[in-house]
Amino acid sequence: MTTRPGPHNVYLHQAGHSHWGLLVIIFVVTLALLILAVGALLVAGKPRPPSDAERPIIPPMRASTAEQILAERLARGEIDAEEYRQRRDALRG
Repeated sequence: MTTRPGPHNVYLHQAGHSHWGLLVIIFVVTLALLILAVGALLVAGKPRPPSDAERPIIPPMRASTAEQILAERLARGEIDAEEYRQRRDALRG
C-alpha cells in the first residue's frame, strides 16, 4: 500500500532544491547592500576638509608705502610732526 503525498510534499518534490540557490543569492546581495549602505552613512557623517573651491579667498596684503609707515610712526609717537614733515618731503623729493 502506497500513500499519496500531501499537497505540500508534492510542491517540494516538484520544485526540488533549485529555489534554495536563488534564496542564498538574494540573501548575499541584500547583505552586501546593507553593508554598503551602512558604510556610506559612516563616510557621509565624517567632516571633510574644504576643497580649494570652497576655501575663502584672502586678498594679498598690500605692501605699506614709505609714507604710510612714516604716518604710522608719527601716530605711535616715535617721531614728532617736524621730523614727519621733513622725511615726507624727502620721500616726495
